[in-house]
Amino acid sequence: MKKSNFFNQLIYKDKEGNEISMKKCGELLEDPEYKIIKQEKVEDKFVSTIWLGIPHMGNCGFGGSTYFETMIFDKKGYSKDLYRYETLEEAEIGHEAVVELVTHKKE
Repeated sequence: MKKSNFFNQLIYKDKEGNEISMKKCGELLEDPEYKIIKQEKVEDKFVSTIWLGIPHMGNCGFGGSTYFETMIFDKKGYSKDLYRYETLEEAEIGHEAVVELVTHKKE
């Protein structure tokens, strides 16, 4: 019986949502200019939105496959906040919303 490879069963997509091979996904993940959607320092936090290349479950396991995520890092480099998106457009809008949230959030 042939062993199934989990990674061969995934649907890899580029930033525009086109299906790509696992090899092409790996090549694109090595390119920071392609992978990074936007990163910026906001107050004492660092907000980073990236293309993941491989599908992840939606926020908290709900929703469809997500290929982008935004994380908020504190000044020590720790992150407790994670937001995921299905499309590049959602990721760009989501990044701006998270920046707005950080700007107005009092902890």
